Amino acid sequence: MVRRFIYSGLALALLLAGVAAGTATTAGAAKKLKPLVIASIGNYSGGGTTSSNDGAEAAITAWAKWTNAHGGVAGHPVDLIIKNDASTPAASTADVKKLVQTTHVIAIVMAFDTATESSWASYVESAKVPVVGGDLDTPTWITNPMFFPEGTTVDKLIGGGMYAAHKDGKKTAGYVVCSNIAACQQAATAAKATAAKYTVKYVYTGLVLPGAASYTSTCLAAKASKAQAIGFGISPDTGIRVATDCASQGYHPTYLISSQSVTAAMQHIAALTGMRNVYTDFPWYSNKTPAQKTYHQALTKYAKSYSSSIANSASSAQGWVSGQLFAAAAKAAKFTQIASPTNADVLKGLYQLKNETVGGLAPPLTYKAGKPTGSVSCFFIGGLKNGTFITPYGSKSFCL
Repeated sequence: MVRRFIYSGLALALLLAGVAAGTATTAGAAKKLKPLVIASIGNYSGGGTTSSNDGAEAAITAWAKWTNAHGGVAGHPVDLIIKNDASTPAASTADVKKLVQTTHVIAIVMAFDTATESSWASYVESAKVPVVGGDLDTPTWITNPMFFPEGTTVDKLIGGGMYAAHKDGKKTAGYVVCSNIAACQQAATAAKATAAKYTVKYVYTGLVLPGAASYTSTCLAAKASKAQAIGFGISPDTGIRVATDCASQGYHPTYLISSQSVTAAMQHIAALTGMRNVYTDFPWYSNKTPAQKTYHQALTKYAKSYSSSIANSASSAQGWVSGQLFAAAAKAAKFTQIASPTNADVLKGLYQLKNETVGGLAPPLTYKAGKPTGSVSCFFIGGLKNGTFITPYGSKSFCL
């Protein structure tokens, strides 16, 4: 279904100012700049949904409204259509095909579609419709040439955690992962494979079941292994319980928690103080740079219908950066000189981006024509100290 359709108020504002709506001059001839019709799709209900998905939706909605209130993208109003595929592959594929064939979107901007994006990835590849930014949780973002990640790809987050542990002076590390899902356990395998590269010795893997009455035995085993850092391949709620149980046993390692697994609730958990977080895009709570300030201003104004813990989160940062990346591509392709840009024009702009960071909000991004982006191995590091989220190394990104 269409969750929300946002139509620009830009044209009315221009008319009230006595200016012809959406006009640009090229070689002395006036061109009317048509709205840029784009779509966002996500698992906003059904088995694939999480609160982080809602954060991404909140951000891309705020981005479209803020952008239109500030002149649009390269002078074009933005028409954003948001689709909820209910985490159903068949519905998701049908939605995407309709968006491309009937609505004629020029890009999908921000796909938080982890459970279903593989079902339509080959279709957008054949149609050459770019997918600009999103969840980055599947290999599709690494292998499909029409998927343009706006930040660190999932395969590099675990290595980023080991790097963060090394930078924090830790010599040994382990991982606690869920015992009921094989994909969770892959996190420990990846950590074990990469730890030595950053002079960290991997010493422990713990398997836990979500909802268990106690995690004391896991904590005691991790403590006995002398792991100075512990990564989590478990849900945020389970992670909070594990850390709390470990603290009661006098075990206080540095916890390594990545991106969307960091929640606002963790800020007030004393057992997690000192943790290090690896973020796909800028630490969402940071409000220091001009680009970060714009993000916070936009969400404060245009995401009021969402709770503050959802509207401002790691996933909302990803949603916002996805929109800004699309705008950067439009600027690179000189949309101010194109009355009605197409998906080919969006691709042209994306291929011109070299080490693009959209004002420092993303790690350096470069795309090559006709080729998959591959792994994006740069990331941001955040943390927690005495009940406050921090940026221990400022707003810069690090690369593996």
